[in-house]
Amino acid sequence: MALTISGLQFDLAGSRNSTMGSIAFDSNYTTGGLALTPAAIGLRTIDNIDFVARSGYSFDYDYVNQKVVAYSQGATTGGTAAAGTTGCLMLTDGGVEGTARLQASAPSTTYKWGPQREVASGSDLSAVTGVRFRAIGV
Repeated sequence: MALTISGLQFDLAGSRNSTMGSIAFDSNYTTGGLALTPAAIGLRTIDNIDFVARSGYSFDYDYVNQKVVAYSQGATTGGTAAAGTTGCLMLTDGGVEGTARLQASAPSTTYKWGPQREVASGSDLSAVTGVRFRAIGV
Protein backbone atom coordinates (compact mmCIF):
# COMPACT_ATOMS: atom_id res chain seq x y z
CA MET A 1 0.00 0.00 0.00
CA ALA A 2 2.86 2.35 -0.79
CA LEU A 3 4.51 3.97 -3.75
CA THR A 4 8.25 3.83 -4.33
CA ILE A 5 9.61 7.17 -5.52
CA SER A 6 12.91 7.41 -7.39
CA GLY A 7 15.02 9.62 -9.63
CA LEU A 8 13.83 12.95 -8.26
CA GLN A 9 15.09 16.00 -10.17
CA PHE A 10 14.35 19.57 -9.15
CA ASP A 11 14.08 22.74 -11.23
CA LEU A 12 12.31 26.09 -11.35
CA ALA A 13 9.17 26.69 -13.42
CA GLY A 14 8.79 30.48 -13.34
CA SER A 15 8.04 31.40 -9.73
CA ARG A 16 7.22 27.76 -8.85
CA ASN A 17 9.29 24.67 -8.15
CA SER A 18 9.22 21.71 -10.49
CA THR A 19 9.90 18.10 -9.55
CA MET A 20 10.26 15.16 -11.94
CA GLY A 21 10.75 11.53 -11.06
CA SER A 22 9.33 8.02 -11.24
CA ILE A 23 6.95 6.03 -9.10
CA ALA A 24 6.44 2.29 -8.79
CA PHE A 25 3.37 0.61 -7.32
CA ASP A 26 3.25 -2.27 -4.87
CA SER A 27 1.28 -5.52 -4.83
CA ASN A 28 -1.82 -4.27 -3.00
CA TYR A 29 -3.61 -1.30 -4.60
CA THR A 30 -6.15 0.43 -2.34
CA THR A 31 -9.43 1.89 -3.64
CA GLY A 32 -9.11 5.66 -3.67
CA GLY A 33 -5.42 5.55 -4.54
CA LEU A 34 -2.02 5.43 -2.88
CA ALA A 35 -0.58 8.32 -0.86
CA LEU A 36 1.75 10.79 -2.56
CA THR A 37 2.33 13.81 -0.35
CA PRO A 38 4.06 16.97 -1.53
CA ALA A 39 6.85 16.35 1.02
CA ALA A 40 7.54 12.92 -0.52
CA ILE A 41 8.59 14.63 -3.76
CA GLY A 42 10.34 17.64 -2.24
CA LEU A 43 7.51 20.18 -2.35
CA ARG A 44 5.31 21.95 0.23
CA THR A 45 2.26 21.96 -2.08
CA ILE A 46 1.34 20.31 -5.37
CA ASP A 47 -0.41 22.76 -7.71
CA ASN A 48 -0.31 20.46 -10.74
CA ILE A 49 1.00 16.96 -11.43
CA ASP A 50 0.99 14.95 -14.64
CA PHE A 51 1.71 11.24 -15.06
CA VAL A 52 2.75 9.28 -18.15
CA ALA A 53 0.52 6.26 -18.81
CA ARG A 54 2.35 2.96 -18.38
CA SER A 55 1.67 -0.77 -18.77
CA GLY A 56 -1.97 -0.23 -19.83
CA TYR A 57 -2.78 2.02 -16.87
CA SER A 58 -3.33 5.76 -16.63
CA PHE A 59 -3.05 7.83 -13.47
CA ASP A 60 -4.65 10.87 -11.88
CA TYR A 61 -3.96 12.80 -8.70
CA ASP A 62 -6.56 13.35 -5.99
CA TYR A 63 -5.49 16.79 -4.75
CA VAL A 64 -7.83 16.72 -1.72
CA ASN A 65 -6.63 13.37 -0.36
CA GLN A 66 -3.10 13.57 -1.85
CA LYS A 67 -3.28 10.18 -3.59
CA VAL A 68 -2.37 8.71 -6.98
CA VAL A 69 -5.37 6.91 -8.49
CA ALA A 70 -4.82 4.18 -11.11
CA TYR A 71 -7.26 3.49 -13.96
CA SER A 72 -7.61 0.69 -16.51
CA GLN A 73 -10.04 -0.17 -19.26
CA GLY A 74 -11.65 -3.26 -20.75
CA ALA A 75 -11.61 -6.91 -19.84
CA THR A 76 -9.35 -9.89 -20.48
CA THR A 77 -10.72 -13.40 -20.88
CA GLY A 78 -9.19 -16.48 -19.34
CA GLY A 79 -7.79 -19.43 -21.24
CA THR A 80 -10.71 -21.78 -20.69
CA ALA A 81 -14.29 -21.73 -21.96
CA ALA A 82 -16.99 -23.52 -19.99
CA ALA A 83 -18.51 -26.50 -21.77
CA GLY A 84 -21.92 -25.92 -23.36
CA THR A 85 -21.72 -22.11 -23.28
CA THR A 86 -20.45 -19.44 -25.60
CA GLY A 87 -17.74 -17.09 -24.48
CA CYS A 88 -15.02 -17.23 -21.88
CA LEU A 89 -14.77 -16.31 -18.23
CA MET A 90 -13.31 -12.84 -17.65
CA LEU A 91 -10.18 -12.42 -15.56
CA THR A 92 -10.25 -10.44 -12.35
CA ASP A 93 -7.70 -7.65 -11.82
CA GLY A 94 -5.68 -10.29 -9.99
CA GLY A 95 -5.47 -12.43 -13.15
CA VAL A 96 -7.80 -15.20 -11.95
CA GLU A 97 -10.84 -16.38 -13.91
CA GLY A 98 -13.96 -14.98 -12.25
CA THR A 99 -17.63 -15.87 -12.65
CA ALA A 100 -18.59 -13.25 -15.25
CA ARG A 101 -18.66 -14.44 -18.85
CA LEU A 102 -18.02 -12.33 -21.94
CA GLN A 103 -20.38 -13.74 -24.57
CA ALA A 104 -18.93 -14.67 -27.99
CA SER A 105 -15.38 -14.06 -26.77
CA ALA A 106 -12.17 -15.93 -27.54
CA PRO A 107 -9.85 -17.38 -24.87
CA SER A 108 -6.94 -15.25 -23.62
CA THR A 109 -8.03 -12.08 -25.43
CA THR A 110 -8.22 -8.47 -24.20
CA TYR A 111 -11.33 -6.44 -25.11
CA LYS A 112 -11.39 -2.68 -24.56
CA TRP A 113 -14.42 -0.40 -24.44
CA GLY A 114 -15.96 2.56 -22.61
CA PRO A 115 -14.37 4.96 -20.13
CA GLN A 116 -11.64 3.84 -17.80
CA ARG A 117 -12.47 2.66 -14.29
CA GLU A 118 -10.41 2.77 -11.13
CA VAL A 119 -8.36 -0.37 -10.58
CA ALA A 120 -9.96 -2.76 -8.07
CA SER A 121 -8.79 -2.74 -4.47
CA GLY A 122 -6.23 -5.45 -3.79
CA SER A 123 -4.91 -5.49 -7.37
CA ASP A 124 -1.26 -6.37 -7.77
CA LEU A 125 0.36 -3.45 -9.62
CA SER A 126 3.91 -4.37 -8.60
CA ALA A 127 4.86 -4.77 -12.29
CA VAL A 128 3.87 -1.12 -12.89
CA THR A 129 7.18 0.65 -12.45
CA GLY A 130 8.89 3.65 -14.00
CA VAL A 131 5.74 5.79 -14.08
CA ARG A 132 7.16 9.22 -14.91
CA PHE A 133 5.65 12.35 -13.38
CA ARG A 134 6.19 16.08 -13.31
CA ALA A 135 4.82 18.15 -10.46
CA ILE A 136 4.72 21.91 -10.05
CA GLY A 137 4.22 23.55 -6.68
CA VAL A 138 5.88 25.46 -3.91
